[in-house]
This record gives sequence, structure tokens and C-alpha cells, in this order.
Amino acid sequence: MKRLAAKLHPARVARHLDERRRWSVARALPPARLAAETLAVAVAVRNRGGARVDRFLATLRAQTLPEQCVDVTIADFGSDEATLDQLRESCARFRARLVELNNPDPQWNKSWALNAAIRATSVGRYILATDIDMLFAPNFVETVLRAHLAFEPAIVLAQFMDLDRDALEGGLDPVTDFARLQAAAEWVGEHATGPCLSVSREWVERVRGFDERMVLWGYMDQDFSERALRDGLRGVWIHEQATMLHQWHPRKFEVHRGDAEAQALMRERFEANRRLFEQDQSIERNPGGWGEPGPAARVIEPPTRP
Repeated sequence: MKRLAAKLHPARVARHLDERRRWSVARALPPARLAAETLAVAVAVRNRGGARVDRFLATLRAQTLPEQCVDVTIADFGSDEATLDQLRESCARFRARLVELNNPDPQWNKSWALNAAIRATSVGRYILATDIDMLFAPNFVETVLRAHLAFEPAIVLAQFMDLDRDALEGGLDPVTDFARLQAAAEWVGEHATGPCLSVSREWVERVRGFDERMVLWGYMDQDFSERALRDGLRGVWIHEQATMLHQWHPRKFEVHRGDAEAQALMRERFEANRRLFEQDQSIERNPGGWGEPGPAARVIEPPTRP
């Protein structure tokens, strides 16, 4: 009986009804209204190139909305020259912006690179921070924009599905074979929201992006989403309407298996990030500046479509 009463709590019922009403509004938005918006997609990479990046970009260029509705920026954090060459070629072919940070710091700082990618974008009221390992259903961008327009102010979130190591072997195409890949994938827990963090440009600029003190690994994505929720943005989950698939790669600790020093550093940074996440309840971060590209950085704008 108590469980039934909790389910029927007036506030929960009202929220549920409001959510249903807003999704009805979202689904009713005409294509012309959606085509008037642009989603700025920001992603950070280091030593990721080739087929993985091509598959990521191909799914973003196979969306249900016109191409001008998807503005993609990749910020590279110190890749080797061979990988940079691959990134340049991929970005040119799929008409994505490339920010070469040319950063000599060996310690990976996803927060800074993501902020640099966000600041390099110039269009779009909404920004999606994601990961280079993702593949997107054809209706993904459309669903993100529908959610923003119906629920604003909101942070749009999604769980994702993991692909097996061999899922993309045998010539499967991430665009034409997306449904087949999805059928073989498995859901990851709801704690894993990093590949879908979409907010308004106004909000991310006001709070100065991801916390650049959080480096290497752990908590920067969760910190970003929790700040948004504390600041009054509504968390809107879209994975029941649109799917993301995660391309397999070795997990963080597997990459450094056998390297005790590297694993110790990862654990140290993870714990430092955890303490920041738990102790700093502020909304705005990076008071000294955020996403500053540095004097050696170069931005390569995407070629115009013929």
C-alpha cells in the first residue's frame, strides 16, 4: 500500500502528466521548425582517427534533418602527426571543424579540449557534448532538438548501448546497418551519460563549460550534468526515442595493463576528481578562463558543401 501511495504522490503524478504533455508537443513540432535549429556537436580526441572517426561522422551526416542542422567540431588534444593527418582528411570529407590544440602537455584533459571545441562553434542555440566512439541513430539529432524545444530549460541525456568487439567486422555499415547493430548491442547502466550531454549555448557559456581541474579520467561528465540539474535545468532522457551505440575499445585500465605507474596516476586523478565532484557544489567554474585554445592552436573550418 505504501508503495502504491508513493507512486500516486500528487507531485509525481503531475510531473508524469507534464512530461507526457511535453513529449506530445515535441512529437508534433513540424519539420520546418526543427530545420530552423542547429545542434553544435562537440567532441574531444587524442590519437583517435581512421575508421572509428569516419563511422562517428558518417552517422552524424546521415540524420533525418538537413545537414546544416548538425555543426560538428572535433578538438584534438596532442595527437601524433599520423593521426592528425587522418583527422584532417576525415573532417574535410564529412565537413566537420577541426581544432588542433597542439598541446604539449602529456596529461589528457578532456574538459579543456571539450571546452575548446564548444568555443570554436559559432552556430546553434544548443550544444551536444559527446564522445568520438559513438554511433547515432538517424533520428538522434532530431530527438535532441525536439526535447530542447519542448522542455527548455533542460539538459538532454541518454543511456547508450555497447557493441561487441567484433560487431563492426565483416563490412557492416554504421549507417545502413544501424538497426542490425542495435539489435546485437547491450545497454550500459544509466550512470554512463557522458556521450550525451546537451544544453543550451547560453547555459554552458554562463557556467564556463566543463571543470578543467578534472583531468585524465573520472567525474567530469557527471559533474557537468549534476551542475545543470542543481541550477534548475530539467533532466530529459531520450534513449527510448533515439539510440546511441558505443564502438568497442579497450577500457582505461586495460590500456595500461602492466604499467604500474600509469595505473597509479589514473587512480590518483580519479580520486582527485571525485573529491572535487563531492566537495565543490558551485555551478560556475574555471574563473580564470575556459576553453582557451593557446597560441599554438589552429582551427580548420569545414569546406562548404558543393
